[in-house]
Amino acid sequence: MNDTVFTTPSDLHVQILTTANVVSVTAETMGHSLPIPQRIGGVFTLDASIPRVPGFLRNRTYDVSFIASTAAGQRSSVTLRVLLK
Repeated sequence: MNDTVFTTPSDLHVQILTTANVVSVTAETMGHSLPIPQRIGGVFTLDASIPRVPGFLRNRTYDVSFIASTAAGQRSSVTLRVLLK
């Protein structure tokens, strides 16, 4: 990710590097899931915009889990804490 502190609205750039056998990566937070598209084997990237959000959602930290899955059903995850301002 381009940072772990985000201001709304802003741009978001995510690049996930995995082993070649990973076929999908998703980001999950607060019960929502977002697929991160694969660009080439082992490289998943997302360029998006973070919209303006209501004040009660700002100045809080959120845990975002990135989950990588193989075609055989194996999964691995990493959780990052991000701050939304």
